[in-house]
Amino acid sequence: MTGGDVMYIEIGAPESEPVTLEEAKRHLRLVDTIVTEIEPDDPEGEPVTVTSHPDDDYIKNLIGVAREWGEAFQGRSWVTRTITAYLNEWPSCPLKLPMGPVQEITSVSYFTPDGTEVDVDQSAYWLSPDGVLYGKGWPSEPLRERLGVKIVYKAGYGDAGAVPTRCKQAVLLMVGHWYENREEVVVDSSATSATQIPAAAEMLLYQERDIPI
Repeated sequence: MTGGDVMYIEIGAPESEPVTLEEAKRHLRLVDTIVTEIEPDDPEGEPVTVTSHPDDDYIKNLIGVAREWGEAFQGRSWVTRTITAYLNEWPSCPLKLPMGPVQEITSVSYFTPDGTEVDVDQSAYWLSPDGVLYGKGWPSEPLRERLGVKIVYKAGYGDAGAVPTRCKQAVLLMVGHWYENREEVVVDSSATSATQIPAAAEMLLYQERDIPI
């Protein structure tokens, strides 16, 4: 690894999850058992009936951790999110940005030794169709000692509807396995972790794994 490689990334939250709560509950064959009537804002309106299941929040957490595990396993982003990558130096060759597929470059900037952030004109770089960043001539001003280059970009297949079916199915398999085997997953107010991944889910995700094996 050189200074012109990505040294650190900040991964933003996805715009949505790849599968909905309702899709997960259908996979689990759960039936809502709680009925709630919500009074309308309009005094003349009719109450709205909403149904839910006691495990709704737990299932939402399982969906999130399944998506996180799948993305980390593949080295890819599924639903659109913002990622910020930091480099110590300007890349000396075309740069493949992590956690693609990369949709667009939002901005490129650098930090001077005194910490001032300076934007780079968009004409100085371009993104290839396969998500590789090319520079046409990076600024020659000195950079701060560490993480002097900042690249902000959008990554992911798009909205939830654009996520490959095999990724969604892998999420459902993980959610189903953990829901039925709760001793293998720990969910609390601060974190969710899983200790066992169904082999079928790994097989579905292995094909497009984008990290060194």
